Amino acid sequence: MAKGSQSKGSKPPGAAPKAGPPARRRLRVLLIALVVVAGSAGGYWVYEAWPPTLPDVPTPDLAGVDPEVAEAVATARAAVIADQRSVEAWARLAMTLDAHHYPAEAVICYGAASTLDRSSPVWPYLQAVLLQSGPNPEAAIPSLERAASLVPRNSPMPRLRLADLLLQLGRIDDADKQYRKVLADKPGDMHAQFGLAQVSVDKHEYQEAMRYLEAVAENPHTQKRACVLSAAVHERLGNRERADHERRRLAELPADAPWPDIIAQVGQVRVGLHGRLLRAEFLVQEGNNMEAAALIDETVRKYPQSDQVWAAMAYMKERNKDMAGAEKAMRMTIQLAPKQAEHHFVMGEFMLSLRRYREAADAYRKAIELRPVDADAYLKLGDCLQQQGNNAGAIAAYRQALHYRPDMSEVKKRLEKLK
Repeated sequence: MAKGSQSKGSKPPGAAPKAGPPARRRLRVLLIALVVVAGSAGGYWVYEAWPPTLPDVPTPDLAGVDPEVAEAVATARAAVIADQRSVEAWARLAMTLDAHHYPAEAVICYGAASTLDRSSPVWPYLQAVLLQSGPNPEAAIPSLERAASLVPRNSPMPRLRLADLLLQLGRIDDADKQYRKVLADKPGDMHAQFGLAQVSVDKHEYQEAMRYLEAVAENPHTQKRACVLSAAVHERLGNRERADHERRRLAELPADAPWPDIIAQVGQVRVGLHGRLLRAEFLVQEGNNMEAAALIDETVRKYPQSDQVWAAMAYMKERNKDMAGAEKAMRMTIQLAPKQAEHHFVMGEFMLSLRRYREAADAYRKAIELRPVDADAYLKLGDCLQQQGNNAGAIAAYRQALHYRPDMSEVKKRLEKLK
């Protein structure tokens, strides 16, 4: 071989070494990383330049509605038109439409808010609540699943509502899984245990059902429904005496309290007559009687022909120990809506509390005339007549009460004392 010639495969002087396989891999990783970073930045730019597809802003029919309602909807709608990429504007419009009974339009707006804010469980949840009460409840499932995936473990309401819906649709095993997931995340949850009691009954696992029912029997959110279910389970197990006991207990139980739920937020944006009454009720519940009374006074001036407002004023006056004012408001309520049996019944209650038994009896008779099957009115009429020394009339009234509601144990006790 001649001097200076190079053998096959040798490197020229000063040449850089070729990249071997490890080096090529590192280069590819670097390039991929750069592409990912560039893609992320580009994706963000694309999102900013071309936001997600949003629906047209709904145009609800506001003909003939309360002017306050029309103004609130128009204002919320204008805010969306001014900034269609604002989550807050879409959410406000959705809640305003929801609160004032425009469910189809509200569903669209909740969907838009969900599209713009994919991290919040609130908007898909509220959308699902409306869909669930519509003609196709199954349409709510995807929104509930999304909401359930976004809430913290200690906030199981979306998953519980999903489980309730699956149970309602007859998807027993799917409901069972959802209730058990709630209990795994939040042991002892009363809603989930009552749901599993229902699942167990549907599966004819009655002993298992009783285990869950006993756990929720005293809970104010479940006690009445649990009593009904318990009576049915005992009947199927052949425990007639226990079933009868549960039915007797049922007559003494108050209605179940609603589960705490974020849907209460929707009512807080309601305006107009009913919105004002709801806010006043909320203020009373919070102990703000003076603020509630001021709101009712303002509402009476704005809606002087509404019997509902005058009824609310009567309640506030009585609550604040203004009996003369309460009576005046009650009489105005009846004057505006003389065929509403409930107004006459409330007047009877008021007069009975003042021991004006004759006037109370007259009010209960009028309530019965308008609503002949009102067992409670017959009971109170009997009490008034008994206080006037008319025992025969009281017995007749009590018997009428039992005719319409045979389970009224307090009426039976009164009759036994009069015999």
